[in-house]
Amino acid sequence: LFFITIGMLLNVRLLPEIWFPVLALLLVLVSFKLALITALCRLMGWDSAVALRTGLVLAHGGEFGFAILSLALGAGMMPDEAGQIVLTALLISMGLAPLLLRYNGRIVWRLLPATATMSQQGIKKQVSESSRSLSGHVIICGFGRVGQNIARFLEDEKIDFIATDLDPVLVQNAIKAKEPVVYGDAANMEILKAAGVERAAALVISMNDDATALKILRRVRMINDTIPILVRSRDDANLRQLQDAGATEVVPETMEASLMLSSLLLMTLKVPMSRLFFKMRQVRKGRYALLHRVLPGEEAMAAVPAGGSVEEHWTIELADGMWADGHSIAELGLEELPVTVTVLQRDENRIPNPPPDTVLRTGDTLVLFGTPSALERAERILRRAPE
Repeated sequence: LFFITIGMLLNVRLLPEIWFPVLALLLVLVSFKLALITALCRLMGWDSAVALRTGLVLAHGGEFGFAILSLALGAGMMPDEAGQIVLTALLISMGLAPLLLRYNGRIVWRLLPATATMSQQGIKKQVSESSRSLSGHVIICGFGRVGQNIARFLEDEKIDFIATDLDPVLVQNAIKAKEPVVYGDAANMEILKAAGVERAAALVISMNDDATALKILRRVRMINDTIPILVRSRDDANLRQLQDAGATEVVPETMEASLMLSSLLLMTLKVPMSRLFFKMRQVRKGRYALLHRVLPGEEAMAAVPAGGSVEEHWTIELADGMWADGHSIAELGLEELPVTVTVLQRDENRIPNPPPDTVLRTGDTLVLFGTPSALERAERILRRAPE
């Protein structure tokens, strides 16, 4: 609402008249913030390339500027034309922010090629020195809470490891605690080589970012196609992609939490351990297919992006006059979509995985499993004969 209000203050008709002072103010604003932030970073001991990149990322105007401008205009402390100049300059600077975020590395490389190269070489050298004596070790990509917990288990078993992270504060604190942690981007092939991925026993991607995990997987497999790679993931939305990219094992947090709770419950109910272990193995072997069969609520449906391919369940009740009435499940052709009928509720009877020759009738409730787009097509088939 705040940004909508600010946007409504912009008078587009004035732009042809004020474009020059707008560009001048934009240049002054970005240059001043860039110089100030870069200087502060240099005073903190950061090298020139990192300081300049930080300055570029933070050089745009922010929400606080809009808040002050809004108060000034509301109190009549600034002429309308001057307010339009400041507002337009702030908006343009924020429009430039995504570009500065994406290309700050290339900009610094062009402006300070020698310094940028030295910075990258310095990071590579530091990683290489930390892993020089290691062989048969474990590489942990990401030293957040999960990465640190993994490290504790490795320490208990006297297994050597080296961890990389891009959080400078975290790395600094880890170094003070004598942890084998280095600053570096694990998606960078040179950093991976410096960490000894060619002679490592295993690699763990513990960060909760599937896009970054995919980059790391592809880089690692270009260097070492046999090393076991374990990947942490929030859920199983990208499970197949991660496995196809070279992940040996993928651990989706939501699925594993469900398995853990289920196994503890079954143990409490005195289910034999052999049957329990077999069930857990089957679920993991089937890429958690059993755990996909959940009915979506409002929160879950809102979390799925438009046109998403995450499989889910829909319930459809056959009303009077639907085409599916009197036809068997096999005649619907749902498997070609692909959609699966997981449950048929008829009167008081609940029939899991009904046979294909089951004839449907009015009043039946079907639980269908598939992607949202496939489920929509299935519903159309149930309502009328396919063309």
